[in-house]
Parts: sequence; C-alpha cells; structure tokens
Amino acid sequence: MHMTTHKPKIHWYIWIALDSKSCSLWECPFNSDHRTTLFNLKFLPNTMTKKIIHGYYLEDLSVGMFAETSMVVSADKIETFAELTGDYNPIHMDAEYAATTPFGKRIAHGALSASLISAILGNDLPGPGAIFTELNMRFRKPAFIDDEIVARAEVVEIKEKYGHIKMKVTCSVNGKIIIRGTAGVMVEKRPVEDA
Repeated sequence: MHMTTHKPKIHWYIWIALDSKSCSLWECPFNSDHRTTLFNLKFLPNTMTKKIIHGYYLEDLSVGMFAETSMVVSADKIETFAELTGDYNPIHMDAEYAATTPFGKRIAHGALSASLISAILGNDLPGPGAIFTELNMRFRKPAFIDDEIVARAEVVEIKEKYGHIKMKVTCSVNGKIIIRGTAGVMVEKRPVEDA
C-alpha cells in the first residue's frame, strides 16, 4: 500500500559548527573560528506561532504503509559528507586512485546512501516525533556520482504494547537494490486529549 500524505512539511535548518571552513557550507551565523557544535532549529514559513506538526502516531500506522525519497549523488555531496564524518577514503575522494579499484571510479560513502533512510523515518514515515532505535543493513553495491538513489521504508511489524515498529528498508539505483535491511523505530501513542 503506497502511503500518501498531504501534511504540511517542517523545514529544518541544522548548522553544525566544527570550524570556520565547514561552517561556510551552511551559512553559519558566526564569523570567528570555533570548535563547538550548534543545532539551530527553525520552523518555516512562519510556523513558530503554530502548533508543531507531529508525524504518525502508533494508531495511525498499518503494515504495508511505505514512503520513499530520492537523491542524486554528486561530487559536492560526497565531499561534504567526507568533511562532516572525517571519512576521506580515497575510493570516495580521489578519481585517480578510484580508477585502480574494481569499481573503476569514485563511489559514494555507503553511509551517505543509507542516510536517506533516516530522512524518511524522521520526516515522512513515521515522521516527526519518532525515535530511530535500530538499523541493520547489508551493502550490496555502491552508488556512483550522478546516480539517483531511491530509498524506501515499509512498515512490516507493529508491536503496540511497546510502541515499536519494524520497517523493511532499501536503497536502489535504476531499480536495482544496493542496500537492504531493517530499521526499528519507537512511535508515540496518540495522547488521550487527541484521541
């Protein structure tokens, strides 16, 4: 069953301040060099005065519901991810080195592809308010620059007693699965006043 929702979306802006160079990627509001971590959350457009949007409650979910998102891999995204994580493996960063490997060219970090799963769980299904508790994945093939990765998460089990759901997750390129696995998510029950 394909999940369709028309809920307005929350726009999240996160600045991760590691140093002046990395901050420029997110238009960091600071000018001096610093080594702190700052998360600055904004709700747009003009939603600070409105009720914060909540994702699905446990009672809203059913087995078979799913959501998808996609991203086109670029050299800039790979380099930004490397700067955020500190993973500068030359298989991701150096075209000359990557050409000597079995892949023949640069590949995206596996965790960059897998991060789309987190985006689905946090933004769409179950959405805001859900807590990501577990992820088990197998990386079958890499994604290359200019590949479009399509991530999908599907509800396969609901444990109402514990407020926990299990989701089957995949990432695909051109219809071929490059990552598969499962995710565990805690989901709130609907508050009594909203029931």
